[in-house]
Amino acid sequence: MGAILTGLGLVFTTTNTLAMNEGRQSAGEASSLLGIAGYVVGGVVSPLVGVGNVMHSTAITFVILALLIATTAFLSKRIAPDLYN
Repeated sequence: MGAILTGLGLVFTTTNTLAMNEGRQSAGEASSLLGIAGYVVGGVVSPLVGVGNVMHSTAITFVILALLIATTAFLSKRIAPDLYN
């Protein structure tokens, strides 16, 4: 359990730092998008996992989210990194 919490702490801080670095010119807008994203995903996913058999609907939701994340990760390779500005 401790390893999972440590891993989540590393992932969350790194992703927020990278996202804010990309949105440096519009820091307020980037921060608001990061803040609302969790609420939007939670609001969409929470009713879906309770439909029908909980185990099946949760598994389907996880697979759909994994595909969405893989797709956006693949498409984000086209964005040039802005690490030194």
